[in-house]
Amino acid sequence: MKLLNGAKNIIDPSCGILIDITNSKQMINDFANAIIKLYENPKLRIEMGNNARKKVEENFLWEKRGRMMQKYYEMIISR
Repeated sequence: MKLLNGAKNIIDPSCGILIDITNSKQMINDFANAIIKLYENPKLRIEMGNNARKKVEENFLWEKRGRMMQKYYEMIISR
């Protein structure tokens, strides 16, 4: 699916379902189908939820982002 917003940079098939936002009617259908798919497949829903949580913990927690930024600043200053 084609996606024109930033979600594609953080969501992949392991942790979410990307929805094309360029066609409003198709978007509504795709969103409904995604909800139905997750409703009908609890195992997939749990797996995606766990993967999303892991992705957030590994990449988007403030503590981790802060350490990463500190590392970059120290690298720049040491040059």
